[in-house]
Amino acid sequence: RLFDILFSGVLLVILAPLFGIIALCIKLDDGENVFYYQTRCTRGMKKFQIIKFRSMVVGAEKFAGAQLAQNRDPRMTRVGYILRKYKMSFVGPRPERPELIEDIAEKVPEFTFRTTVRAGLTGYAQVHGDYHTEFLDKLKWDLMYIENFSLMLDLKILLMTIPVVLKGTDDVK
Repeated sequence: RLFDILFSGVLLVILAPLFGIIALCIKLDDGENVFYYQTRCTRGMKKFQIIKFRSMVVGAEKFAGAQLAQNRDPRMTRVGYILRKYKMSFVGPRPERPELIEDIAEKVPEFTFRTTVRAGLTGYAQVHGDYHTEFLDKLKWDLMYIENFSLMLDLKILLMTIPVVLKGTDDVK
């Protein structure tokens, strides 16, 4: 936990200028709110609020409710496309939204095992998969992480994250 806090603090200072540019781009793109608040789940299904840069149009889930982003999703903004392409997103299974966990767990009950550890921003599923990776594959990678958890593994995944972020992804079209 200490590593997470120190690493996050250092990165926040280093990336502050980039975050400022991203915020400005989002604001200039459509004049709407820069940030989006969302409830996610971590260890033990504990809910918490995250603040994200908004990548979808305002009100994207107003009529259809919570749903996973699709390929060529028309709800995505121009800046959102870039953010998702380069996964502007420390280590552990990515936190998921409670309502989506419920839907996924109906089909794949083992998916809730991801909440036996604290959630993170990157993990095996993020460096090996993409936004449209099947839940069973995400679960497999997350369980591999949970079973082999160590500081060295966290460092390895962080190093694996760098080229993924720099290269971008082809799954957002």
